[in-house]
Amino acid sequence: MSAVAGAHDVVLRVGGSPENVRTARLVAAAVARREGLPEDRVDEVRIAVGEAVTWAMHAAADHVVELVLGPGEIGSGTFVVRVEGGLSPAGPDDEDGVTGPGSDGLALALLRGLADRVVITGDTTVLTWSDAP
Repeated sequence: MSAVAGAHDVVLRVGGSPENVRTARLVAAAVARREGLPEDRVDEVRIAVGEAVTWAMHAAADHVVELVLGPGEIGSGTFVVRVEGGLSPAGPDDEDGVTGPGSDGLALALLRGLADRVVITGDTTVLTWSDAP
């Protein structure tokens, strides 16, 4: 697992302890605020990151999850969280599709309800929020 991070990104690597999910949520909320997301969107980021990290910890062989948090492409007005862990989609790569990792469709539905865009590729989940009203 090795994420590519930009100059404005924050990289966080957490072990499989449940306490680390809380740390990941707090860091995600702080970075989202720094990037200017409205407070209601920050709440969505916090909940979605907690779910994605928990999900990845269960699936990762070593229970270690890496997150890259920061702005999307320059000028896009987006905030992006990339969660790398042990996710393994049941079907082919999924971009806002129907299939999801294993039998955990509820978690995927929650992520889709919170983030503007959810992309799952291999063991990586990318969550995107727009700061546009």
